[in-house]
Amino acid sequence: MKDYEISHIFTEEELLRLWNSIDKERDRLMFRLMYHLALRPSEVVEIDVRDINFTEKKIRIFVRKKGRRTAEEKKRGIKRKPVPIDKPITDEWLLDNLKFYVADKQRGLLFPSRKKTKDGKEKPLTVTQVEQLFNKYCIKVFGEPDFGEIIAKSNYKSKREKFKKRWNPHLLRHARAIHLLDKGVSVENIRRILAHTDLKVTQIYLNKTLEDIRQELLQKEGKIMPYEKGRWR
Repeated sequence: MKDYEISHIFTEEELLRLWNSIDKERDRLMFRLMYHLALRPSEVVEIDVRDINFTEKKIRIFVRKKGRRTAEEKKRGIKRKPVPIDKPITDEWLLDNLKFYVADKQRGLLFPSRKKTKDGKEKPLTVTQVEQLFNKYCIKVFGEPDFGEIIAKSNYKSKREKFKKRWNPHLLRHARAIHLLDKGVSVENIRRILAHTDLKVTQIYLNKTLEDIRQELLQKEGKIMPYEKGRWR
């Protein structure tokens, strides 16, 4: 398993400043939804209006399967298709604004590009466009990042160097996971929200928080007194 470095953890106050700075309704709703449901850019660009169930307050997300195909799958020509996962929407503000945003729209992309095809049909946002938008809004509020984005420590690191100084929307997933942990949500439920198949992957997201807790305890409690004969351990 690859080792990941979490470059920045947004506080809830920072995210509130970010939401308030986004004047375009589509972008504000998109990033708030990404945070609330811990979505990847590749997932949010594919959401259709029909994927939202306002009555049951849930939204269907299609998560792409990762990993290489087996020899048998290749032989049979099987492609790894996205897996549908229902996620609950618990933010009433978000739910109400999504209702107003889609209005009478019955179908089509939830967050389409402002550009259309030659025949006038909706054009989806690309993952790159979502990343660029997020970076732009973050720079507006927080300035240029003084850290690298989440970078896999592997032999391919040099190929990702050009992305090193960007605010990456993937950080919203990290922030959501950590904020839920702080609120007492179980690691297993956080794993389900993140749509991780392996609990070990979820733990990577939370390791930095555990280290922060340790540092805070050391600062507030002081150093642990060494054991001396006749004293309690």
